[in-house]
Amino acid sequence: MNLKKLIISVTVVLVMVLFGIFLFIPSIINVSAVGYLINNSSVCADNLLIESNWQKWWPEKITKDSNYVFQNTTFTIIDHSPYKAGIDLVNKNKKSINSTIELVVYKIDTTAFEWKCKLSPGNNPISRLESYFLAIEIKKKMDTLMKAYADFVGVKNNAPSEK
Repeated sequence: MNLKKLIISVTVVLVMVLFGIFLFIPSIINVSAVGYLINNSSVCADNLLIESNWQKWWPEKITKDSNYVFQNTTFTIIDHSPYKAGIDLVNKNKKSINSTIELVVYKIDTTAFEWKCKLSPGNNPISRLESYFLAIEIKKKMDTLMKAYADFVGVKNNAPSEK
């Protein structure tokens, strides 16, 4: 009789855990970092969207092939326009994630930014949990990198040199 109760209890707990995973972790996980930069939009754009300026504010190593590494994740600029850049993130498990950074002029001396990406974990509960924890990790990295960038751009003499 005790074995039967144990099996039923374990089954009920597993069903509740699976239900919780599907209830609380969405099928598409949006990750974003948002903030404001106190500087004009052209300085912000030049320091963020021109790849050669990244070495001025990037907090960790830059590889010889112009990839930027931060906490075991490689960041590569794959596309850019005047106020938007596509950035490919490759983590230590070689999973590639496409993201975008967009700058928006808020005021004359204030520029807003949004760095965002989407993860699609699928229907596998293990994959959903992995994607959830990966999203948390990516969010922390985005926040740290954008703080390093904002600290650099917030200093008025860090305007890019004339081209």
